Amino acid sequence: MIRNDGGEPVWNTVTLGTGAYEALASGAVDFTLEVSTWEGVNSTLQGRKQSSLTYADYGIPDQQTGYIGTRADTLVEDPDLVRRFMRATLAGYEWAADHPDEAAQVLIAAGDFPNLELVHGSMKAITEGGYLRHGDTPVGSIDPERFSAMARFLFESGVLKDSGGKALEWPGNVSGWFDQGWREQES
Repeated sequence: MIRNDGGEPVWNTVTLGTGAYEALASGAVDFTLEVSTWEGVNSTLQGRKQSSLTYADYGIPDQQTGYIGTRADTLVEDPDLVRRFMRATLAGYEWAADHPDEAAQVLIAAGDFPNLELVHGSMKAITEGGYLRHGDTPVGSIDPERFSAMARFLFESGVLKDSGGKALEWPGNVSGWFDQGWREQES
């Protein structure tokens, strides 16, 4: 991203944990990665003066997040369990997309959240930002082109490495890296 904006991509990586935004506010770090639907909402609620950017504006493809994974043997040995789990998860996400205020209340009832406004604000950002439902795209769908673009970016940037630290080679077709067949299977 720095190179695509004309800079020299030299930086130090540090792990700050929950102090990342305090370090940003104090000038100890120049930038941090945030989840805009949580930390971004929290920063707004706290009145922090910070900027954000869209990665795609700097040559990084849009990503999809929130993947659910399991072991290959589970997929082979108990496909009905996988299908039922995924359908139940999908039903929950669809319900949350249709009932954001109630979904926030369910989360609040299940957890220990000192800032209820943050939970409601986060759910509002999730629904208004199209993170659960976007246009005609079904909730929980993986966009194969978007998935492939991000995978290619990660390989070409050299961030994916083997156990010896060597950058992995682009394998070509990555469409077999995910399976949404459970959507079509009978209940």
